[in-house]
Amino acid sequence: MHILVCDDDAVFAAQMDEYISEWFRAREIQVQSTVCTSGEQLLATPELGHYQLAFLDVDMPGVNGMVLGRQLKQKCPGLKLVYVSAYLEFALEGYTVNAYRYLLKRDIARTLPKCLDDLLAALTDQRKTLTVHHNRTETEIPLDQIYYLESDLRQINVYGDIA
Repeated sequence: MHILVCDDDAVFAAQMDEYISEWFRAREIQVQSTVCTSGEQLLATPELGHYQLAFLDVDMPGVNGMVLGRQLKQKCPGLKLVYVSAYLEFALEGYTVNAYRYLLKRDIARTLPKCLDDLLAALTDQRKTLTVHHNRTETEIPLDQIYYLESDLRQINVYGDIA
């Protein structure tokens, strides 16, 4: 998993990185994180498309977190954004860029673990399936391969890109 952390407070950014790394280590998930102290530095990060998750401060000099989030979403549409801020008043604006969550810095030790639990579930559960039972066998069909289902008396027909 590739993670970005961007906060103009270098001490807080390093603390966030440590919290995140410890959480993933406890679950034996390998993580590569990049810590930046400005939006410009983050945007200059090589291979931005490899990152799945970004924790962004909102109130930063130069490029603020909201502008940065919009730019990141244009470059990496699948990126999950989590805003971390000392100010609650920016929360609503965060959702205009499809932020996954908005966390307050003062509550970070309490709220970050639940946020990471939910994020991991969302990132790993992208391939939902339909379980089909037929002749005592089970077959998992990815939902994104199903066009439609048709009921014919007591039989369900599944149509799609199914091998």
